[in-house]
Amino acid sequence: MPTNESGHAKNVALFGDLITGVQSMGDKYHPTIPLLEISSLQAKHTSAKSVMNTVQTAEPPYRIAVTQRQGAYDKMSPLAARIIGMLVASDVDPGQIAEARSIIKKITGNQGKKKNPEQPEAPGGTTGGEEPPKSISTSQQSYDMRKSNFERLIALLKNLPAYAPFEEDLKIPALEAYDASLETYNKSCDETETAYEITRNKRDELLYTGPENLANIVKKVKNYVKGALGATSPEYKRINGIAFRRLI
Repeated sequence: MPTNESGHAKNVALFGDLITGVQSMGDKYHPTIPLLEISSLQAKHTSAKSVMNTVQTAEPPYRIAVTQRQGAYDKMSPLAARIIGMLVASDVDPGQIAEARSIIKKITGNQGKKKNPEQPEAPGGTTGGEEPPKSISTSQQSYDMRKSNFERLIALLKNLPAYAPFEEDLKIPALEAYDASLETYNKSCDETETAYEITRNKRDELLYTGPENLANIVKKVKNYVKGALGATSPEYKRINGIAFRRLI
């Protein structure tokens, strides 16, 4: 579910406001369960701020890895187009050229018509935010599949003696080096995405889904103050006005 990091940070700040609110009540605030005691609320708030810092630390490496991999893969289609040009301009059998075109079609697909599937969601749902990448649903368009098809193209070229370009970046060793670099970018994306996802899961558990999550605690505090002082009391009106939102 796409959400934005500022929304989670705002919730953590609002939880701090909740603590300030109950502290201002003085002796009027006497909850019957330890979970709602001020010291417990403060400990939860400290943990929430810590997990938010962890998420913010894990995000930049993931974003950098996404950008670097996209940049590397963006070179693939132009490179494949140049390879076809070389094949057509050589004495390669037309049937082999047709096979190369078939492979390259799987590499390029309809990329120009697709939004970058790795671009994270931004605050408000636009690109540039913090959600992990989604897999590419269209056949043959995942990064692993494109890399696999590029390797098929290299294998084909190796068996075509007539493919002997003068240009260094079109020679087989250069193509193999480029293909190897893609593995490095894929691995970096996988590792940083996993680390980022783990921190986000910890955040979500603490704020929304765990057995003693902040969202439930806020509700309990509000209910306690309402029961202790009444729905018309200024203390309850202040506490009830704290709009902590459950974002997942």
